[in-house]
Amino acid sequence: MTTRELYAISVENLIDAAVLVEKKLDIRLTHRDNAVFDEYFYADIGENREIFVQNNIDMDDYIIYGEGYIEPDFKEYGILIYIQKAEKCSEIIAKLNADPVHFKHLRTYKS
Repeated sequence: MTTRELYAISVENLIDAAVLVEKKLDIRLTHRDNAVFDEYFYADIGENREIFVQNNIDMDDYIIYGEGYIEPDFKEYGILIYIQKAEKCSEIIAKLNADPVHFKHLRTYKS
């Protein structure tokens, strides 16, 4: 079974989010672009574990309908963090949970 964690981050913009995540988790994020998700930041931290930091916006829906969210249940959160293979990321999750001012756990996915 694979677990994916979803967090919101409370900062002004995606760049500030990436800087904060890099400092908090002691990782290096890479800037990327995607037609659907627009720009985002990514880190491969080994053992198929990945971290994504991105705006909560679906560009296809935004262009067509004037709004669109990757996570429509969490429209109030502008920037999201996804942690793939979270069952192998207890130290990362502990660091995020230790800073409730900036990071809010939203959902756990299991598949």
